[in-house]
Amino acid sequence: MKKFTRFLLLFTLGMVMVWSAPLTFLQDANAYDGEGAGLKFEGTLVTPGSCQQPAANSIRCTVFVDQESRLELTATSIYSGDVCWSDYVSISAVGFLPADSVFSSATARGTVTTTWIFAPQAVGTYEARFRASIVDEDLSAELSITFEVVLPEFPQIEVSPTSLDFGEIAVGTTAERELTIKNVGDADLWIGDVAIEGGASSPFDLCGIVWTSAPLAPGKETKVKVCFSPETTGSFDDVITISSDDPNRQTVAVPVQGVGAKAPKIEVSPTSLDFGKVPVGDQAPDWLTIKNIGEAELRIDSVTIEGGADSPFDLCGRVWKPDTLSPGGWQTSFTICFSPNSTSVLGILEDNVLIESNDPTTPTVTIPVRGNATKKKSTISCTAMGRPKPGGLTYLHEGVREAEVIVTVEISPPHSGEYTVNISDANGGTHGPFTSNTDANGKDKRLLVVNGTLLDFKLEGTWKCEVSWKGDEEYEGALSQCAFDVSELGSYEGTEAGPTTINPARASNAIDIEYNGFCTQNCSKIVFIQVCSDEVFFTDRSRKALKPSGTGATFAYMDNDAVYVGGGWFTVDYLKPEKDPYYNGDDWVAGCSTLTFDRGKQGTHNTTQTTLANIYDKPSYNMTEINNIFLAAYNKTVLKIMTEFETFAFCVNGTDQGRFYQGIKWRYEQDQAGSKNSTSIEVVSEPSEGFRKALDKWCTNHGFILPKPK
Repeated sequence: MKKFTRFLLLFTLGMVMVWSAPLTFLQDANAYDGEGAGLKFEGTLVTPGSCQQPAANSIRCTVFVDQESRLELTATSIYSGDVCWSDYVSISAVGFLPADSVFSSATARGTVTTTWIFAPQAVGTYEARFRASIVDEDLSAELSITFEVVLPEFPQIEVSPTSLDFGEIAVGTTAERELTIKNVGDADLWIGDVAIEGGASSPFDLCGIVWTSAPLAPGKETKVKVCFSPETTGSFDDVITISSDDPNRQTVAVPVQGVGAKAPKIEVSPTSLDFGKVPVGDQAPDWLTIKNIGEAELRIDSVTIEGGADSPFDLCGRVWKPDTLSPGGWQTSFTICFSPNSTSVLGILEDNVLIESNDPTTPTVTIPVRGNATKKKSTISCTAMGRPKPGGLTYLHEGVREAEVIVTVEISPPHSGEYTVNISDANGGTHGPFTSNTDANGKDKRLLVVNGTLLDFKLEGTWKCEVSWKGDEEYEGALSQCAFDVSELGSYEGTEAGPTTINPARASNAIDIEYNGFCTQNCSKIVFIQVCSDEVFFTDRSRKALKPSGTGATFAYMDNDAVYVGGGWFTVDYLKPEKDPYYNGDDWVAGCSTLTFDRGKQGTHNTTQTTLANIYDKPSYNMTEINNIFLAAYNKTVLKIMTEFETFAFCVNGTDQGRFYQGIKWRYEQDQAGSKNSTSIEVVSEPSEGFRKALDKWCTNHGFILPKPK
């Protein structure tokens, strides 16, 4: 008799497990009597596992712990005969029981059926055998079923964190957090949907992303973005639901909450900075203002320059420390400096100021800054003095056609370079250009011969001298003018401040002042009157005009003679025992015939001869004492002291009695680092208002009568 087996396995996807369709089998009896009698088995096996029928009389299945398999088995006699279940043998098939709890061996005509349930509790191999018989024919057949019990394979969802708390988030802004979904099971996890319970009306959403269902392999994870966008203040909560085919957790609920809070709002002005042209080596500051126009405290965490340490822009040496501004328009201001430092990079330079704050809508404000780096600035200055050319006519109004002009030029910073001189005389004539070069110290002095072109050329009146230089690769050029009156002017030709090529040993704070009348005046006694004004500069960039006592107790005796004019204190420069205001006067030290308090030599001149008048000065201050004065009085640190001097030649006796000839302005500076420098500035023809008032007060205080013109 032909034997055959038929079965169908069909896998379907459900919410939890992979189930097989029932296994249907047909088996002919092993025994056959030769006269037409026979026995066959038919059955259906429903199991969550998988089954095979390797032989006609055996079935092998793989099933899972704690999951139930159901067997329906029918034995049928072929042609005729009563059938019964003659035997059931369980070989280690623990948990394999008949559905009605009793195995029946009752005889039935043609067909008998039995139903069994297998629910294993542990991993292992289990076997059971069934035997059916035809009662009258003494025929029987046997079926063997083997179960391999393994641990079940199913997906398992894990979501972290289990809740989300956004805390306080500013109204009108959006905060983002993440959920992690991980498959910690043994089979693919299908995530069906991720949604916000509150829907479109909720301030929570999936950051605009629509969830798409997809499988997640064992051990893998995926991220879900969650956003909180409060539109009003107050507390908000909702639930995120995640559905999957995890048999034990088909829906995971994640609570989410947040608070809509008041927010700060930053306003920075101006919105950009343009420093314009700034020479290399100079520094140009400008201001930025940060204002809180929001409803909560604004925290300014940092202010930096995007280009960092290599940028020509900085916070003027300041390192920003976190600051806070209360709501309601509170503000703070600070400076940005543009300091180009290399002539190799000239032109427009740009960078950005980055301002970091807790403004939720604009956490970083970018302020563009720019400046135009130019060559270093230089200055050129001049002093000029004129006289008839030696050997010419004595009087200046009798047709002298040649004059000598002594021009002193200085380029600052000290620089060697070619300069040009152009001279305009009192008659409108021009002379030049004359060219020369300054030395390494930026200085030069030249005697220029000017020739008249007209027969009635006269020297009287005011002349002008213009000096200029073109500059070089490092420095821009410069131009300056100085005026002088030839008919009134003597000469300060011998005046020198600090070390020069002529006198390199002269101290940097020393000055020699020399006046020569060129035989143009008549005076038997020329002296100098010197007036000074002091000013202190502090490290915080402020400054203050001083009375003499401000430069130390040594000079306090001069305070009573000081007069305040045009923002400064002016005082006659004299020594305490002196009886006259002349710097090179007639006072002598009591008991000493060789030393005079009056520093210098008196001069004379008439129409035929001259004796030079000169003085020597070497200012110096006790900077420690000065600094202590201002620390105690104003809590300020002194950067430097600057004293400006006005020294005038004055006729005491002679035809020109009571006449101020000419003066020279010069400056002395001393700083905390120990630098001391005297510098000549310009020759002037008239004493200033401060000079005259200081001299008047000194004469009044000391009962001195200044000689009057005859």
